[in-house]
Amino acid sequence: MTVILAAIDDSAAALPVLRAAAAMALTLGAAAQAVHVREGIHETAMAAARHAGISIQVVDGDPVDRIVELSATTTVSMVVVGARRHRAGPRPWGHVAFAVMAQVRKPVLVVPPDARLPRSERIHRVLIPLEGTAHSADAVAAELQALSRAGVSITVLHVFHPGTAPRFWDQAGHAGQSWGTEFLAHWCDQPADLCLRSGEVVAAILDVAASESIDVIALGWSQNTAGDRARVVRDIVGRSNIPVLLTPTSR
Repeated sequence: MTVILAAIDDSAAALPVLRAAAAMALTLGAAAQAVHVREGIHETAMAAARHAGISIQVVDGDPVDRIVELSATTTVSMVVVGARRHRAGPRPWGHVAFAVMAQVRKPVLVVPPDARLPRSERIHRVLIPLEGTAHSADAVAAELQALSRAGVSITVLHVFHPGTAPRFWDQAGHAGQSWGTEFLAHWCDQPADLCLRSGEVVAAILDVAASESIDVIALGWSQNTAGDRARVVRDIVGRSNIPVLLTPTSR
């Protein structure tokens, strides 16, 4: 059985990380396991794991190095981390979360401290923004397949940039339906609903996630935040109260 590894710190943000890991594990038929890298007192982490009913391993060393090391084991299929310790953190992610996201070569589920999590303890709806390139589609293909096989409803979002939207995209009609059918057939090989939007990408993603009661937003990313790279990932992680599943595009 594969393992969903929840990397938790000794703060209140540990509990939503554990709950998200448990929900993903239940959905995918995996086992949830927690790890805490000891940096002093770890009573909060231990109590949170007991409350969530998840076994926890306490290890010593550098938090990033140990989490990356443990994620590389063949049984681990996904790592779950907290975006930051506090709701009002100044950056979209803490330094440990960022380093884990940038170095782990497997999908990483990033959970905000105020995460809106599924009430039924499993994942039901996932939003996949696709820009219509092999680069973005291939990154999330394996996760789409696993989630679809688990009965998760998939919503694909495509956001037209200014000046690129076909005339018919926001109108009912055969042309628009044909375009949507062709888009899904080309870029998503799993059953999915398609949402089309035009305008600013991050605003569209957050709007659809809220209106469609999405449980997880899934994004492929290059793990490169130099300059203006990964702006969408940075903004989504910083503004979303829904867990964000990041999959390395170069995996």
